[in-house]
Amino acid sequence: MLIQLPDRKAGIDDIKDEIMAILKSKHSITVENGKLAIWLSEDKKNRDTISVNNDSVEVMIFKQAIALGWDCPRAHILVMLREMHSPVFTIQTVGRILRMPELRHYPAEALNVGYIYTNMPEFTIQGEESFGYIVTNTADRKGIYSDLGLPSVHSKRFREETRLSPFFISCFLDAAKELKLKEKIDVDVKTVSKNLLSDVKVEDIDNNTSSKVADKGFQISLLQQEPEIQHSFDLFILESLKPLFPEPRSVDRLKQAIYTFFKQAYPYQYKSIETIMQLVVLHESNQQAFTDAVNKAKELYLASVAKGKSQLMPDGDWNIPQKLDFPANYSVVPTKLSVMQPYYQSADASHQEKEFVTDYLESKGGIEWWYKNGENDATHFAVPYDDKGIMRSFYVDWIVKYKDGKLGIFDTKSGITAETAKAKAEGLYKYIEEQNANGENLFGGIVTNKDGSWRYNDNEIYEFNEKDLKAWKFLP
Repeated sequence: MLIQLPDRKAGIDDIKDEIMAILKSKHSITVENGKLAIWLSEDKKNRDTISVNNDSVEVMIFKQAIALGWDCPRAHILVMLREMHSPVFTIQTVGRILRMPELRHYPAEALNVGYIYTNMPEFTIQGEESFGYIVTNTADRKGIYSDLGLPSVHSKRFREETRLSPFFISCFLDAAKELKLKEKIDVDVKTVSKNLLSDVKVEDIDNNTSSKVADKGFQISLLQQEPEIQHSFDLFILESLKPLFPEPRSVDRLKQAIYTFFKQAYPYQYKSIETIMQLVVLHESNQQAFTDAVNKAKELYLASVAKGKSQLMPDGDWNIPQKLDFPANYSVVPTKLSVMQPYYQSADASHQEKEFVTDYLESKGGIEWWYKNGENDATHFAVPYDDKGIMRSFYVDWIVKYKDGKLGIFDTKSGITAETAKAKAEGLYKYIEEQNANGENLFGGIVTNKDGSWRYNDNEIYEFNEKDLKAWKFLP
């Protein structure tokens, strides 16, 4: 749990002590027993190992937005005690409770979400990227629904393309072994120096575009102290990761990989003294060897990511979720036949999507219920399709249950999107054929509206010509 304190104002008591007293008396959470961490400018306690999943810290008190790059994926609950006149939160602060500690979701849905408790009647999350994460609306599945048990697929998430996952540590260790890094570096390093110019004389210093050096002076070598060593090491890490992995957590991942190398290669020499390891990396006789190892590790890592991109994860017996959450940019649209009630529609919904709901799904007498599908992970329904040799997941727009027992699987398209839907349409055709051969009663395809009529294409070979839709059937 993260507890954010309000800024202290003159004449108003700081509530930190009150909160600490409550935590102690009601929950036995204190700094002394290691369950409480404090991250304030004037007070820092028990924060060094909070990123470790089995660390004893259960609650952390902080005030301003936590520093960029702060890492504690197991943070789960955010308590925000803010001034009433400032109902705007940043996604960086809220994001502290959105991450998963083991980079995966769990069967228990309660473990997959973060919770915000605040003393404000309303709030806004600053940043468009928050829309997909901060949910304020919930829809429930109607009792009329019977299990479908359809085979589905989903693609792995590939944030790894711009963000180093824990797997990178293994890649670095493999690269170090392949390049014989241990044999190439000198670990008998005690200091690192930096060359600086001294006694340089410049004429006309105000006009720096045409300044002339009157005396070039000379270079001096100064020993770097611990803060300077840390700064130089951070710069080395940043330069090593350019241009592919700019995120702060990738910086921490590379640091962790280097520290792990030292601890494994020299188990009795390096335990936890990071500054000594940094000195070895920064020494001019060692930098190139470490740069080569990092570059090789990036090659191994990206090769693995590229291989994984063509893999789909099967999801057997998919069913419409019992409950779905929607962010603040979704609003209720009154419907009678949506299997999820209430029906939430995105503010970005296309004109055709809105028309399909009102003109077809809610108007035809033969429909028992319908479902608007989502677009991510195993929560929603997808069929596999071949995109130039790479298998991808196609999240169709609609699943429609008809009163005669048929189940329609549709994706609404218009204009250029209908023209470019060939691979997806043919993947959907193949899926329907395979499932019907196994006893299902499915039909469907790409749907478009022409002259007020809704048509769908269920051909093995998909073609779209807006002026000639003879091969497209009318929806029942």
